[in-house]
Amino acid sequence: MADSQRVDVLRNLVAKYLDEIGLQYLKDQNNNFLVPFGEGVRLHLVPKELGDDMTVIQIIAPTNVGLNVTGELAMFIATENAKFIFGRLALYPNEHAVGFEESLLGDFLNRAELEVAIGVAASMANKYDDEIMQRFGGQKAGPGI
Repeated sequence: MADSQRVDVLRNLVAKYLDEIGLQYLKDQNNNFLVPFGEGVRLHLVPKELGDDMTVIQIIAPTNVGLNVTGELAMFIATENAKFIFGRLALYPNEHAVGFEESLLGDFLNRAELEVAIGVAASMANKYDDEIMQRFGGQKAGPGI
C-alpha cells in the first residue's frame, strides 16, 4: 500500500532532521529509516498514519533476540517500564525479542524533539541489552546493518 501524502511529508522531514543532526542512515524495503547508533545499537524510524488525520514517527531500538519468553521476563519489562518518563520496553513474544520504543506525533515534530528521542532510545537500548542477555539469555540484537 502506498504511503499517504502526510506520511511522505513526515518522511521527508525526518530525513531533513537526520541530515541536520548529522546521523547516517539507510532505508529499508518499506522506505523506513535504519540508523546505526554507536555501541552496537540500531534504530528503526517508522513514519505512519495515526487515525484518519494524523501521523506518528515510531522509534524502535531492538535490544535482544532469541529469548525464551517467560513470566519473569514479562514482569521485568513491566517493572522497568514503570521507571521511564519517555518510551518503553516492548516484548515481542512471537519474535522472541525485546526492544525499546518511543513514539512522537509527526504533525508536530521538531528537530530537537527527534534528536532527544533518538538519544533516549539508543541509550536505553544500550543499557538494557546487556542486562536482559545476562538475566534472560538470548543475544543482543546488535547493529545488523
